[in-house]
Parts: sequence; C-alpha cells; structure tokens
Amino acid sequence: MKEYKFYGVDFKTELKLGGICGVLILCLLTFIEIIFHQITPRVSLYQRMINIFISLAITLLLIRFLGKKLRKIWILQLKDKKILIEYNKKKKEINLDQIKKIIINGGSELRYFTIITSIEKIKIRLGTGALAPFSKKKDLEEIDCFTKQLQPYLNQNFIKNDRRVKLSPPGTIKLTYTRKT
Repeated sequence: MKEYKFYGVDFKTELKLGGICGVLILCLLTFIEIIFHQITPRVSLYQRMINIFISLAITLLLIRFLGKKLRKIWILQLKDKKILIEYNKKKKEINLDQIKKIIINGGSELRYFTIITSIEKIKIRLGTGALAPFSKKKDLEEIDCFTKQLQPYLNQNFIKNDRRVKLSPPGTIKLTYTRKT
C-alpha cells in the first residue's frame, strides 16, 4: 500500500480564491482610477492600460501568496478495494464499488481530480500556474501516479470517455470514467 501525498485545495477553497481575485481586481482598478483622476482630470487610454496592468500584477502576487497559505496536504491510499482520503484533518474511506464516476481534467500545469459517489463528491484541485498556485510539479506527478495505480480497476469496471477535442493543446487530459451497469 503506497501513500500519495501532495498539496492542493478542494473546490470550495478554489471558489473562495477566485472570488477574492475578482473583488481584488475591481477594488484595485477603482482605487487606481480615482488616484489617476485626482492627478490628471483627463485619463488617457494609455494610463488606463497601465491601471489594468498594475491591478493584475498586484492581484497575481496576492493570489500566489494566498494560494500557498490556503493549500492543504492531501493523502490518498489505495487499500483493500478502498480509497482512503485524508485532508484538512478529515478522513474519508470510499469503497471502490461505491464510486459512480471519476473525472480527471487538466493540462500541463493543472489537475482536477473528482470522485463522485452516491453520497458525496470529492473535488481535488492541483495547479502550478499563475492563477492556481497551490502545488508543485512533483504534486502533479504524485496524483498522476495515483491515477496509474487505480487504472487497472478503472479499465475493468468503468467505461472510459475521452472528451478532448482535436484542437486541445498537447498535454490536455479530459477523461471521465463512468461505472459499467
């Protein structure tokens, strides 16, 4: 039984971070616009572009800081036909037979791993990009290793649906595994 440890967030934390980002951009844009208007009554297009750039730069720096603060360590184990999940001092045990669907989405810098049972949905978010600074590259590799360990069971008991379109960038993953009926 191998233990997979990685840093990530759950869906609710990701939504909170996105909401904070949106409010922060609006507040900064308004604040900088007021300051520029006090300095010069006529604000040019060039000055407005600078306002937007400054607001986005400050927001990305704060998102990076908050992403590191809000992330938690996830521990996944595959043991005796069960997935043991430990996150944020919560422990969950899911029988593989209870899983209705598993969704794996992502790209080179992002992974969305969702487990859907009849009782609950567990949504794990990992990212190394500017807008999702929760994890490191080794964390993405760790969730990929867990998926590879789970793969024989998925191939045997689930129907695989690859939802990538032809224009998807290289490295894009859009897989849905639905239980065979």
